[in-house]
Amino acid sequence: MEQEVNHPTDGILAALHDVAKEVTQPIEYESWSSRLSVAYIMARRSVSTRFMTEECDNLPSGSYVDEGLIPGPASSDEGPGRFDFYLVSQTYVIGTAKPTLYSVLHNTSNFSKSEIIQLTYRLCAVYMTFAGMVSLPAPLKYAAKLLSLLSKCSDLPSQPSGEVKTWRPNLFFV
Repeated sequence: MEQEVNHPTDGILAALHDVAKEVTQPIEYESWSSRLSVAYIMARRSVSTRFMTEECDNLPSGSYVDEGLIPGPASSDEGPGRFDFYLVSQTYVIGTAKPTLYSVLHNTSNFSKSEIIQLTYRLCAVYMTFAGMVSLPAPLKYAAKLLSLLSKCSDLPSQPSGEVKTWRPNLFFV
């Protein structure tokens, strides 16, 4: 949280504010800054937890566990929006369903707990290179794909050049 979200110069919140300052007028920035809401959610795919129904069947797609097995926040310093949940996004015919553990670490959005779970599940269905549900939300799958492609590039420039330089103000959604 200290390094990725709240860091004064390299954190996500600082980056959002920097981008807003570059693309908006000072009056608009103040208005935007007061309305900024962020949900920072960490996904862990490599968990050893498995869930089954009482009939020893796999849980259906969209099943989630958010109470009873998930320990609550260790301290009140973590904030009231902090919670964890397991989500089974795919239907498994063979083997045991492998859930993904999501930890909502920072939440200043006005989404409720159930809305965040529903959004997470629905984002597992919009990955364009696969027709069904995927194990992780599409933005994470796209980020992994981009990282894989960039790792194969041997001569990436440290700074953009040419026409790409003008794109920076429009990349606020990344």
